[in-house]
Amino acid sequence: MIKVISLLFLFTLSADILANRYAVIIGQNDGGRQYKPLKYAEDDARRFSDLLIDIGGFERNHVISLLGTDSLQIDAALKKTAEKLARDKAESSSLFLFYYSGHADETSILLGKSRYSFEALQKEISNFPSSIRIAIFDACQSGVVTAFKGGARAEPFYLQNQPQVKGQVIIASSAANERAQESDALKGSVFSFHWLNGLRGSADMSADRKITLNEAYQYAYRKTVETSALASGEIQHPVYRFSIQGQGDILLTDLEKASGGIVIEKSCVGKFLVLSENYLDVFADFYKDKTIEQFISLAPGRYTIINAQGRDVGTYQFSISKNRKKTIRKSDFEPVTLVQSRLKGSSSSEFSTEEQTIGPLSRFSFGFGTGLMMDKVGEGQVWKRDMMVNVSGLYQVNQNIDFNMELGGLIDRKVIDVQTGIDYVFGLEMGKISLGADAGLEFYGSKKYNTSNNVVSPLLSARLTFTADISDRFHIQLYVPYKAVFNRSTIHRTGIGLRFLVSGRFKDVQLIK
Repeated sequence: MIKVISLLFLFTLSADILANRYAVIIGQNDGGRQYKPLKYAEDDARRFSDLLIDIGGFERNHVISLLGTDSLQIDAALKKTAEKLARDKAESSSLFLFYYSGHADETSILLGKSRYSFEALQKEISNFPSSIRIAIFDACQSGVVTAFKGGARAEPFYLQNQPQVKGQVIIASSAANERAQESDALKGSVFSFHWLNGLRGSADMSADRKITLNEAYQYAYRKTVETSALASGEIQHPVYRFSIQGQGDILLTDLEKASGGIVIEKSCVGKFLVLSENYLDVFADFYKDKTIEQFISLAPGRYTIINAQGRDVGTYQFSISKNRKKTIRKSDFEPVTLVQSRLKGSSSSEFSTEEQTIGPLSRFSFGFGTGLMMDKVGEGQVWKRDMMVNVSGLYQVNQNIDFNMELGGLIDRKVIDVQTGIDYVFGLEMGKISLGADAGLEFYGSKKYNTSNNVVSPLLSARLTFTADISDRFHIQLYVPYKAVFNRSTIHRTGIGLRFLVSGRFKDVQLIK
């Protein structure tokens, strides 16, 4: 897939004073029968929409997000946005941003069974009634747009020392004769991934908590070249063509408006990675010296930050609550011990990341638990107690969703149940709270408590769980379950349980240094 980012600008005044911002954001995984569906185009669009609203200065009702759309819906969204801008009387002090992520060929963006030509789309954007217009295309094959317009491979550009801001810029994530890359490890296209991380704070070279076009492009250019080279050996070079005049730069995100995040104090120096708690998602990747503080915008949740200074590596796990900003200090990091090993064919000792004494966690956790359960059959019956035991497995889908399976039973009643379901997880400072729902079957080993002749009965269950971390790999859970077993009479069960979980070793993801 050739991934392209094109930005089309027409300026009549500085972006810093543009209070009115409007956006149409499009993601389309389906490029038609002739193309394999993309995995992350719609996710890229969704993430970009959220970022613009959070720290880009865009009001929620000024952003139209279309996923899995077609050309008619795009036309309607452009018309609706233009009409809203006219009603707001914001033509002379506004910014319009168009973003597309998906498939394209040499002439058009591909939208399932429909298509939209680049020529028509560029005409729509050029005629849009806004003082600044930005069009971003992250699409297969659209690198030819910059080639057609005379674009060339180029390193970061600068916009300073111009008398008046005006003109046009086109940026592409890859040259027309190069393939851009979509990454399973990054869960997005390589250029868009680094572009968005740059806007969250990784690109803030001036440490003023404001990300400009120049900073974002320089960061995304370097990281795209680096990541593509390390991941596949096939280097992806962003390209651009611009004809621009003006003084200053275009402000894209203002981190002072972020609802939450981290401030990395001046004493922290070196290479930094901000990851999800289980090391599977990357939210920031940057180098920092001792002269600045660095701010990274983060959503509420639990994270791990890694700091590397040569062979000295430290990690720190933390939580961010809504509307809270946390300071990261040098003393927060715990050292990671590396085991020295000699690589085959090497004349000197190297450090192998596979032999760390503390490693990242897997998505998988396994555990066992016990507790007290009470049940009641029908109206007017008394609650009866029994001891429950269970073994369980858990797979972390993402920061907020866990998939679980459980095999359990009651000792006195001689019943066994098998169930599976999902948990929605909320991060806390000291652990997690989750709400879960399951479905399953119950098997009877005794007729004493069986209200029918059925050997198997269906069940539904729900639970509230609090998880506390004993260490990086060991966790303890306190949970309150409720089960409804549909026998001849409905059996209601509730109680309280304690479960111990252990996370497996990191096997399923390769981190890019």
